[in-house]
Amino acid sequence: MKILKQQINHYVFPLIASQLLQMAIGIATLHFATAGSTHSLSAITIIQNFLYAFGGILGAFSLSFNILAARSFYQEKQQFQQYVHSALRLCLLFGGGFLAICLLFGKLFLRYFYGFQGELLLKASQYLYIMSGYILLLLLSFLFSNLLKFAQKTTVIFRIGVISALLECGLNIILVLLWEIQGAALANMVGVLYLVLAYLWHIFPILKQSLLQSANQMLAITRLGIPLAIQEIFESVLFILVFESFIGHLGNTTLGAYAVISQMFAIIKLPSLMYANSLPVFLPEVTQKQKSQLLKWLLRINFLLFIGLSIVGTLTIPAFAQLFTQQMFSHLTFMAGFTFSVMLAIPFYEIIKVYLQAQNQEKMVVTQTIIVNLLGLLVMFGCQMIHIQTYYSPYVVFGLTQVVLALRFSQAGFQQNLK
Repeated sequence: MKILKQQINHYVFPLIASQLLQMAIGIATLHFATAGSTHSLSAITIIQNFLYAFGGILGAFSLSFNILAARSFYQEKQQFQQYVHSALRLCLLFGGGFLAICLLFGKLFLRYFYGFQGELLLKASQYLYIMSGYILLLLLSFLFSNLLKFAQKTTVIFRIGVISALLECGLNIILVLLWEIQGAALANMVGVLYLVLAYLWHIFPILKQSLLQSANQMLAITRLGIPLAIQEIFESVLFILVFESFIGHLGNTTLGAYAVISQMFAIIKLPSLMYANSLPVFLPEVTQKQKSQLLKWLLRINFLLFIGLSIVGTLTIPAFAQLFTQQMFSHLTFMAGFTFSVMLAIPFYEIIKVYLQAQNQEKMVVTQTIIVNLLGLLVMFGCQMIHIQTYYSPYVVFGLTQVVLALRFSQAGFQQNLK
């Protein structure tokens, strides 16, 4: 078990380091991109969260590829190559479709869903149009990085990620001065494009061999991916996006505070996400007894990391906010501390969710998520209708849904280990 923990840490640490460095450079990039404007900060944050939400939904098919390909990688190389070719076609199909929808209906969505108007609507729509191809590149990066992970080349991912982030940051300094928020979008797209091309350089032999096989596993990837995508829909579209819609209608000041806190929260929950993503790779190699021990170890270490990072994040949030905007937010420290406190179930939720998905329990996961998150949405809509919605009420509801789901998933996870 000690060797397994070391292998997981060796796998995860470069990914965390890569993401942290990219986030640090991303924060510097956002500093230049916003140029002290709360409107630009709000626009960029909301659009990025919108894209990440849909990236998560469509990325569910990347996770289904990861699960299926992991099983065949150690047993049947030809089938593995068929999975790769099939996944590539799905990436092009989904990414191209999303690009077209953004170009056709993006501005209408921002106006009516988020309630953006005036300068905020102008900046957000300009940013979204240029970023419309982001999902296509993101899906390709998911696929190519998964191939590097199968080859145990996470240090390559780290190096490429660092160069991509530095390139984006440097371009932001130049392009934002020339074209403001459009320059920030262009810099972001160039950075992701480099990421995809650099990954492609390293995995091209695998991809070339895979293209010689038929893409006859598209249905299998889609069939497994649909429950995972529904899971993400009820986490992202019907929950996070509606959640942000409520926040957006509370005014630009509240939206600005939310944008700052969400940037910090992304750092705090990063270790949980990276450790969770390691499970589909390592679970096929371990015994039933080791699975139980592994799950308990992951939950313990990630909960402690979450608490420690939450404390640091709360204490440093006022200085952190000054990186993005010159506006002073009242009660920002309290708002951040409250937010991180009500989200303490996140490590349990993320890790056990992926554990169950990797154990062919995705239908149970998605069923529970639909039920609990629909109840949470009803409570949020109720608060909105009776005019008691504040910054805090959506987070209370969100935190409670995470607690309930974590408990339900924990029960199912440990029952699975007893079989």
